[in-house]
Amino acid sequence: MKVSYLAHLRKRRIMIRLINGQPRIGPADKVPQSILKKARHNRAKIIAELNEEANLRWPYFNNCGDLVIPHDCPPRFRYWQDGQSLMDTLVELGAGEEILNRYDTYRISKGVNQQ
Repeated sequence: MKVSYLAHLRKRRIMIRLINGQPRIGPADKVPQSILKKARHNRAKIIAELNEEANLRWPYFNNCGDLVIPHDCPPRFRYWQDGQSLMDTLVELGAGEEILNRYDTYRISKGVNQQ
């Protein structure tokens, strides 16, 4: 599976999103100039990837606090297809300490290796 440019940025903990149809990258004070230059060069590709993601369903927490990851979510959330780890997804979605601990405890009790 080919890694998208957005996935490459996100692995480096650089967030990018569309604001009024324009890509914004951040945190601006922590993004190396080389990355900014490459992002400017790949602007059209970035906008296309962000627009594609916008049409997909995103992971969410149900009423019980369980993480639900739809099969038609952005590829980075699909841990079963070499996407990011569940813990990275939980952090990105703003999970609270209680939910993070519950998922970490589940991983430990099932003997699942941390990604």
